[in-house]
Amino acid sequence: MSQQTVEILTNRDLIAINQDSLGLQCYPVSGEKGQQQVFVKPLMKGDCAIAFFNPTDGSQSMSVNWSEFDWPENGARVRDLWAGQELGIIEGGYSVTVEAHGTVVLRLSPTSPQQTISSKRHVPRSSRFKATAASFPASGECQISLTDLSGRTVYTAENVHAQHMFRPHSSGVYVLCVTGSNGSFSKRIVIR
Repeated sequence: MSQQTVEILTNRDLIAINQDSLGLQCYPVSGEKGQQQVFVKPLMKGDCAIAFFNPTDGSQSMSVNWSEFDWPENGARVRDLWAGQELGIIEGGYSVTVEAHGTVVLRLSPTSPQQTISSKRHVPRSSRFKATAASFPASGECQISLTDLSGRTVYTAENVHAQHMFRPHSSGVYVLCVTGSNGSFSKRIVIR
């Protein structure tokens, strides 16, 4: 195995993206299959990964605006994961030239604790959530809690029926936990 292959397979930053405990899949924010594409993957602690993918036979200039995936325009701490370099705080978006059949992968981190990523593919804040027996192994009365990634409980309801509905008040990434006589069930959700 070549040294380059070993470096690719053992890149700790990329492994961390793949193994991120939030467990959400990436989604395309621009481009079409077979052409240059930009993908975004929400990560724990409000971070996200961006991959610029160029499957063409020539170098391509590619860019993404933070607004395309609801990242605040005031910026992000950006790290180039292939180069292993901190790029600083970048506002508005990012442009890069991607070599033929190549990728550039970035990790964005919030510049403030209130900053979180959401996406058009995630659940709108106006949605009502229901802890149903179809979704969770709870029946009868149960306890429902919604916890943010820092561990702070933002919603709780006790002694409610498993069909209890609630409306979250703010955007973000949360863990929804339902505890009933049959045990507990947790699920990560993103509210936009």
